[in-house]
Amino acid sequence: MEAPDWISILIRDVLQHHVFKSSHLPIRALCAARAACRTWCRLIPTPPLYFSRNTTPKFGEFLPLIDKTSSAVIRAHQLRTDALLDLAAALAHNTSLTELELGFFVMRPPLVAALAETFRRNKTLRHVVLRSGTPGSYAPLMKSIADNSTISSLVLSLRARNDDIPPLASSLLHNTTLTYLNLHGNEFGDVGATSLAQLLRENTTLISLNLARNIIDDRGASALADALRVNSTLRSLSLMSNGIRDSGMRALAEALKQNRGLVDFDWDLNADTMEGSSAMIEMLPHHLALRSICIRPPSLVGAHAEIVGRFLGASPIVSSAKIEAHDLGDDGMRYISEGLKQNTSLLSLKLESASISAIGFASLAKMLRVNSTIESINLSPCVFDFEGWRALAAGLKSNKSLRSLHLSSTILSPEGTVSIMDAISIHPSLTELNLDCSEIDDHKFEIICSRITTHPTLKDLSLSSD
Repeated sequence: MEAPDWISILIRDVLQHHVFKSSHLPIRALCAARAACRTWCRLIPTPPLYFSRNTTPKFGEFLPLIDKTSSAVIRAHQLRTDALLDLAAALAHNTSLTELELGFFVMRPPLVAALAETFRRNKTLRHVVLRSGTPGSYAPLMKSIADNSTISSLVLSLRARNDDIPPLASSLLHNTTLTYLNLHGNEFGDVGATSLAQLLRENTTLISLNLARNIIDDRGASALADALRVNSTLRSLSLMSNGIRDSGMRALAEALKQNRGLVDFDWDLNADTMEGSSAMIEMLPHHLALRSICIRPPSLVGAHAEIVGRFLGASPIVSSAKIEAHDLGDDGMRYISEGLKQNTSLLSLKLESASISAIGFASLAKMLRVNSTIESINLSPCVFDFEGWRALAAGLKSNKSLRSLHLSSTILSPEGTVSIMDAISIHPSLTELNLDCSEIDDHKFEIICSRITTHPTLKDLSLSSD
């Protein structure tokens, strides 16, 4: 029995995008498609209903379907105001949705007010994502969302400013349902961060807070540091891409020496924050409970590279390490590799933009021969010469745990291609290989294909030139 054409399209979208793309299907077919998915794609969880059309008449056909699904993604960038208000009204009385993502190009005051009423009334939503491309006054919306007693996961990327954050933070002080709060990509600074610091002092439910890509400076960072000294429930914090400098980083480093709850912490440093960088790196041996580190220091050489290596060797639970350091060099690679020889917990290592010669890759290869737990290595982008490729290939031939290898934006010579692909062809567990943007010409493509056609485990090969 063959699937109808629209079911075939559905299956393709599920496999490629994990969503129903209504632009590919007749509106009337969507409900039937969701049921058909259980027949034709039994092993795939039912994905969300997805609307990305930009014309209001088609949205009118789509709107009733919201009452028949538990998950919806709606990108409503060009819908008219009346259609958006109809959407808000429908969501206010909806009793089926538990997951909702809304994307707007502009959220005008009438829509902000209507959505505030939506979240005051709705009692079924658990996971909410709101995005907008233009700044506005979101304080009423923030408060109504925070007062909602069912939402446990919240992503707000609205270009919200300082005045918008205090209503959200104050309403969440005694909230007992929200555990994940993502404020990535807004425009608030120290005032907003200070109100969130007060939230961390009093709230005992929140376990994950993402404040990346805002404009938090040293004062906001110091306020958050003071809160981390007393908070014992937060497990994950991201402060990537803010304006935190030396004094803020020093305050955070001292606080983390006392805090024992945080296990995931992402930070980066500006080129002129050497003191802050030193303080944060020297903090690592005092916080072996970290499960994940993501750091972009202005420099990682000598003693600091050695400290990171010792941390990786001593930590009993760190499972993911992402390090972006242009001057890591061969000595830095040696320190990190020596640490990973002792490590039995790390699953994922990402070294971005590292300047490593064949000597550094030889250190990495020696680690691969010894380490039996690492599953993913990402060296993108990185510069290899032939000796570097040969050293990495030698390590891969002795490794049995690696499942994913990312080498995108590298320059593969024909000799290097033969060397690395010979090693990959006999690797017993590799399932994913990424060579995107690696200048793969026809000759190198033939070399790659000849080595993987009978590979027993490789399932995902990426050779995109974009």
